[in-house]
Amino acid sequence: MDKSREVGHIPHAMVILVQGQMLLRETLRASIAQVPDLEIMDVPEERAALGPVRRAQPDVMVLVDDVGVHQPLLPREIREAGIRSGVLLLVDHEDEHDLAIALDQGVRGYVGKDRTLDYFVTAIQTVARGELSIPPAMTLPVLDLVLRKRLGLDLGEHRFTSLTSREREVLYHLAKGRSTNGIASVMTISPQTVRTHVQNIFAKLEVRSRIAAVAFATQEDRMERLESAMRVPSENATRTIFAGHCA
Repeated sequence: MDKSREVGHIPHAMVILVQGQMLLRETLRASIAQVPDLEIMDVPEERAALGPVRRAQPDVMVLVDDVGVHQPLLPREIREAGIRSGVLLLVDHEDEHDLAIALDQGVRGYVGKDRTLDYFVTAIQTVARGELSIPPAMTLPVLDLVLRKRLGLDLGEHRFTSLTSREREVLYHLAKGRSTNGIASVMTISPQTVRTHVQNIFAKLEVRSRIAAVAFATQEDRMERLESAMRVPSENATRTIFAGHCA
C-alpha cells in the first residue's frame, strides 16, 4: 500500500520560503528544517524567486508578507508563471477580508505571525497534502464574505470609489510593483507622504498589507480604471492648458 495515500500521512515535501525579514526567515527555516520529510529552500529576494521556484516546483511556497517588502509577489503572479505549488501566506495580522482576497488569488494556506511554530508547520503539512489550511474561527465569516460577493453584495466597489484621486494614483503604482521611494519619485512627493497615503488606502479598503491592497486593485476591471484615471488631466490642469491656448 502506498503510505503517501494514507489519511494523515505527510509525504516528503519541498518548501520554498520567499521574501521577508532576515531574522524571521532564519527562524522559520530552522523550524522547518527540524521536521522530517520537509525540505526547505530560502529565496530572500521576492523578484528573484520565480525562476528557482519554477525550476524546483516545490510542494509549498511560503510567501511572507512584510511591511519591508517593497515589491511583494502576488499569488496570482505565481499561478500565471506556471507554478503549481500550494501557496501559504504568512501575514502580520489575520483578517477576514484579506483572507477572502487571498483565497480568490489561489492561496491555500493563511497563517498569522502570532501563531506558534507548531501551528505554522502543521499548516505547511496540510497545504503539502493539497488541502486548505485557514484559521478555523475565520471559516464561517470568510464563507459569508464569499457568498456576499457571489450574490453581488460585496462592498468592494464602495471601498474603491471612496479613494481620493491621489490615493488611487498611489494604489496604481503599488500594483505596478513600485517601492515607497519609487512612488515618491514618480509622484514628486516625499516618502512619508506616500506612507500616509498607503495607510489611508489600507483603512479605506479594509486591508492590512500591500499584498492584499494590490490583490484588491487587480480584481475585476480596477486596474484599467486606475490607468484610465491616470491619463485624464485634472480640472486644474485642464484650465492651465486652456489658459495657455488663450494667452
